[in-house]
Amino acid sequence: MTKAIFFPDNKLNAQICSFYNGHSAAVTLDTDTLQLGKYEFAEINLFKYNLQGTVFLSSYYYSEESVLKNLKSTGRLSYGLYFHTDRWMHEGVDAIIPDYYATTWTTEGAALFNVVVGEPKASRFPNHGQQLYDISGGFYGYDLINSITAKMNS
Repeated sequence: MTKAIFFPDNKLNAQICSFYNGHSAAVTLDTDTLQLGKYEFAEINLFKYNLQGTVFLSSYYYSEESVLKNLKSTGRLSYGLYFHTDRWMHEGVDAIIPDYYATTWTTEGAALFNVVVGEPKASRFPNHGQQLYDISGGFYGYDLINSITAKMNS
């Protein structure tokens, strides 16, 4: 069994829940977010195979209220929040984490993290939590191993 780790104080009151409708397993197939031209085929197959689907909503992608109401009325789709691992709130600004999609560190990344400009890096790095904590020397993120909140988040 996997251990769930909650951030200090669990301010969102997150809870571990049973599978939908008492099922013993879940299978997910995602197109990432609700977008026109992508969900229609998925909804047809949900009806065809008598499955329940989940749509991840995001303020950065299409989520028009009238479409959401129509989709909900079919009973085939439920909704969840899509957490963008490439974004953060830094100094009150919602932005993509510096150099997240880059393959080398730039001056912007070097100014915030303990890295050298021009050094190679993995794309889609650093993510929230441990990766941000480690790369910033404990200034950003969260140390999941030792349950330590970063200095910037204190």
